Amino acid sequence: MVDDGNDPLTPAGEHLDDLVLEEYVLGQLPAYQEAMVRQHVDQCPWCRARVMELGAFCGRLAADLQRDLEIASPQAPLSFDPIARQWREPRRRAWRVPVLWRLPVPAVLALGLLAWLALSLLPERSASVLRALALPEGYDGPPAVVAAVSSDGLVVMRLGMGESRLERRFSYVTHPANLQISPDGEWLVFAQDSTLHVVTTRTDGPYVQLPLHEFADWAWSPDGQALAFTDGTGQLWVFNCQTQAKVLLVPAEESAWGKPLWNPDGSQIAYAVARPLPPKAGGTSYQSLWRVDVRSGLRVELARRSPANGALIVPALWLPSGESLIAWEMLAGADGGMATLYRVDVNGHNLAPLGGQVPAQGMTPLWPIGPQARLLTWQDHGPVVWYLADGKRLTLSVQTSWLQTMDWSPNGLWLAYTVGGAPEGQGVYTYAIEGAILRPVPLPGGATERMVIWGGLEHLFVVRQPARSNTGELWLVPLAEGETPRRLMSRLRLPGPGPYNGWRWNDVVAIRVLGTLD
Repeated sequence: MVDDGNDPLTPAGEHLDDLVLEEYVLGQLPAYQEAMVRQHVDQCPWCRARVMELGAFCGRLAADLQRDLEIASPQAPLSFDPIARQWREPRRRAWRVPVLWRLPVPAVLALGLLAWLALSLLPERSASVLRALALPEGYDGPPAVVAAVSSDGLVVMRLGMGESRLERRFSYVTHPANLQISPDGEWLVFAQDSTLHVVTTRTDGPYVQLPLHEFADWAWSPDGQALAFTDGTGQLWVFNCQTQAKVLLVPAEESAWGKPLWNPDGSQIAYAVARPLPPKAGGTSYQSLWRVDVRSGLRVELARRSPANGALIVPALWLPSGESLIAWEMLAGADGGMATLYRVDVNGHNLAPLGGQVPAQGMTPLWPIGPQARLLTWQDHGPVVWYLADGKRLTLSVQTSWLQTMDWSPNGLWLAYTVGGAPEGQGVYTYAIEGAILRPVPLPGGATERMVIWGGLEHLFVVRQPARSNTGELWLVPLAEGETPRRLMSRLRLPGPGPYNGWRWNDVVAIRVLGTLD
C-alpha cells in the first residue's frame, strides 16, 4: 500500500496509526494514498472519530494563534496561507519517515515558530478567558455542567464543590443552535454551519461532526449513551457515543423530520412524517406520527391526519405507561402563536385534541414539560397546570404576569419563572403548585432577569442582563433564607429576541445538574 512496504495499520490490522491520520488531516499524503485512507476512515468509526478530533485540534490551534497574533500586533491581518502552502507542497514517499525531515528549511522554521507560539501564548489565552468570564474561586452550589456562548466562543464548564473549572473552549463556535447536554453530563451536542457537533464535556475528548440540513433536530436517549437526530433530508439516525458510529433507522423516502422522541426505557423513538418535507412550498399533503424500534428497526404508524392550515403535528412527550403520546401542533418555520395539544393512543392509532395550548417558538414549545408528565398550558385566559398522566387540571389561583421563561423543579411541585417588564432584580418568582404559594426571589439591582433554570431543589440558575450591556451574566441563587446570590460567569452572548420576549436561550446556554458530586 505504501512505497516502503510498511503497513499503516496497527499490529492487529484494525486502525490507522496517528502519524498516518495526522498527515491525512494535514493533506500530506499522495493522492492515491489519501484515497485509500479516506476509504478506510469512512468505514472505521474509531479512525473517523480520531480524524475529527485531530481536525478540531488543528482548527482550534489556528484560530487561537490567529487571534493572539493579531492582538499582539494590530497591523494588517495575518495570514498563515504561505506557511500552509509550504507545509503541503512536500509529499511523503514513506509513511514512517517523520514529516519534518521532508520539509524545506523555511517551513521547519515556521513550524517551530507555531510551536513556540502555541506553548507561550495559549496558556495565557486560557487564563485570559477565565479572567474575562469572572469565574468565582469557590463554588458551593449543585454539581453541574454548563455550556455557554461567551465573547471568546463556546465554553464548557464543570462546577463542583469548591471549584469551577474550564473543561473546553471552542473559539470558532460563535453562533451555535440548540445546545443540549446529555442526561449524564458527559456529552454536548449543537449545530453550526449545517453541521451537527457531538463532543464530550471532558477535556480533549472525542469530537464528531455530522452533516445536517434545515429543520433538523435531535434528542438524547434517557441514559445519555445515544443521540437520535433527523438530518433535514427525511432520514432519522441514531449516533452511539461509545462506538462513535451512526445507524440509519428511517430512510429519506419516508420523510422523517423534526424532533425525535425517546420512550421512557429508550427502546423506541417516536417521530413526525411530512410530505413534502418542510419548508417546501405548496403545503403538506401527508402527515403522520410513527414509532421505530431502535434494535430491530421495525416502524409502525401511530396516527395520521389531514393537513390543515399548514400546521404540523410533532411528538412532545411519551407518557410513563408507554401507551400514549402527547403531541403538539406547530406551524412550520413560524415563530409565535399558541400551539394546540393532542393525545395519541399508541395502540388504538388515533389522535384527539387534548384542550389547552402552549406558546410556541418555531419548532420548540416555549414552556417545557415537567417531571411526572406535568405541563403548564394557557386556557380560558389564564395558566393551567395539566397532570397529563391522569388528566387532572389545576388552575393557578394567583394573578401572574406573562411568563417569559419558566422551568419545573425536579420533583414537579414548584415552578420558577421570569416575567417581562419587571424592575431590575425583581423579575424571578417561584410558585408552589399544590399550595398556591407565590414567592418573589429578590436579586441585586442593576440587571434584568432573562432566564431561570432549577439547580436541584435548593438553588436556581438565573441569566441576567446588566443595564446598558449587550451581554449576560449567569448567577447562582440559593433559595434558603440568609444565603446570598452569586455571579458565576460574565460576558455571555444574548440570543436574538423572539415573540412574547421568549428568547432562544437553548442557542446560547445549556445547564445539566448532576446527581452526585463530581
